[in-house]
Order: sequence, then C-alpha cells, then structure tokens
Amino acid sequence: MIARAAVAVSVAAMFLPVAIVPFAFTDDYPLLQMTNGLGMSPWFGESVVHTAAAGGRPFAGLLIQAAYGAAGSIDNLRFVRLVALIGIVGLALLILNALVRSGVRTAVAALVAIFMCTCRTSWTGSCGSR
Repeated sequence: MIARAAVAVSVAAMFLPVAIVPFAFTDDYPLLQMTNGLGMSPWFGESVVHTAAAGGRPFAGLLIQAAYGAAGSIDNLRFVRLVALIGIVGLALLILNALVRSGVRTAVAALVAIFMCTCRTSWTGSCGSR
C-alpha cells in the first residue's frame, strides 16, 4: 500500500508543473488552429488526422483532434496534460503491480516503475543504440 502511494505521488509530483502552468509548445499553435476550425496549416497539412495518418499514426491523429478540439485554447491545454498525467500514474501503478506479482521485491519494483515512467523518452527509445 505504501509503495503504491509512493509511486503515485512521485510520478505525479514529477509531472505536476505541466498540468498547473498554462503554456504551449511551438507545434501546439497550428494544432489548435486546425482543430478549432481556423483553417489548415502550411506545415501541418489539411487536418490533424490526415497529417498523423500520413505519418502512420491515424489513431493518434484522432486523439489529438479530440483533445485539442475540446481544449480550444492554450490555457485549457493543461487539462489535456492532466489527463495524460493520470494515464502515466496509472501506468506506473500497473508496472508496480506486474513486477510485484512476478516476484520482484516491492521496493525494487517501485523504483523500477518510477524510473520507467519518469525517464526521458529519448533515453528509453535509444537505450543501447550509442
């Protein structure tokens, strides 16, 4: 029980600033433009779904279209990030449970779950490639 709480609090604390502070990255502006009916973007194509499908991720395009359409503004993107944060915490708890059920000690399983869910994606995507 303590391990679950520690994992949830640790992962949530790591990502909490992105759910509190209203900000946007450079690519958020044209995505908001296209999903809120303000026209297409010369860099992103005619629609978010079409552009994501051309990159091989049509489901991601549908999710982006729905999320950015619901957000509607830069200020409300923090709620989209809050949903993502809840998903990441849930993933960390699932990893913890899977490791404990497979016989890994609880403390080690908690540390692995925290590491896996707070590690930079560029590290996890390129482990051992350098």
